Amino acid sequence: EFIRYAANTSEVLLGLGHYNMIADVFGLNVEVFNNTGAVPTISRYLDWVSAHLQLQHPVIGGVYERRRGGDSDYDHIVPLIGAEVGTGPNMALPVDPVTKRRSNVTTIWFNDLYLDAHREVSGSRLGVNRSDFTTNTWTQPYDYAFPYLVDYGVAVLGLKDPLRETFRLKLSAWSWTEPDWGAEDQCQQQSANNPVPGPLDLSATVFGLTPGTKYSILRFDGNTTAATVRQDFLVSKAWTRRWDFVAAGDRHVINLFDRVMSNTVVTYRAVLA
Repeated sequence: EFIRYAANTSEVLLGLGHYNMIADVFGLNVEVFNNTGAVPTISRYLDWVSAHLQLQHPVIGGVYERRRGGDSDYDHIVPLIGAEVGTGPNMALPVDPVTKRRSNVTTIWFNDLYLDAHREVSGSRLGVNRSDFTTNTWTQPYDYAFPYLVDYGVAVLGLKDPLRETFRLKLSAWSWTEPDWGAEDQCQQQSANNPVPGPLDLSATVFGLTPGTKYSILRFDGNTTAATVRQDFLVSKAWTRRWDFVAAGDRHVINLFDRVMSNTVVTYRAVLA
């Protein structure tokens, strides 16, 4: 819900500038790919996705669902998590009008946010027309494809950190599910499929460390402005909790270091102590 409020909308969509607004609130650098359908850019789009995934940048994209009456732009926004690249051009794809080449990408993996498993798009489904990807009967799990003419994507490049204070920090939770209390999905009431918000136990991994050096993980509660705009994170005293450690190697793991409620906004930063 906080993400939706950050974009001043009840539904966060690709191609409307919502993700730029969210990035500003959360202190993130993003790169946006927008093609509205004048010419086919699917080859350039797939190369763009693959390049960011190789750099380990999180990528979000729009896909078609095989269904009747689907949207002309995209039906579903999903995280794109992997790409397979062949040794030569993928002849199933069109030549890009700008680069004058076909992409070498043969497969894209993604999470459909329904199955607890990776999905893939390959072959002719890497670029389809809306009218060719439809059916009168459809049920979950849906078939998916990338639009041939309309390509939207957002790549998260990292934190806005002009003073280079922060280190890469990955959080892990014991559960991959969480209650959805969004007004958009009308899931604001407790039910068997939508339990009340509950506690999440978090573990942390910090990367890019120098052995023997002292570091801190800082927690910022509520309004994330203190964690995204302010620099000198440690000196600011805007954090609410702090965990210090001395690195034994280039990465450090703290298991079950904190517990938060699933409906709260908490931001963490890893910095030199």
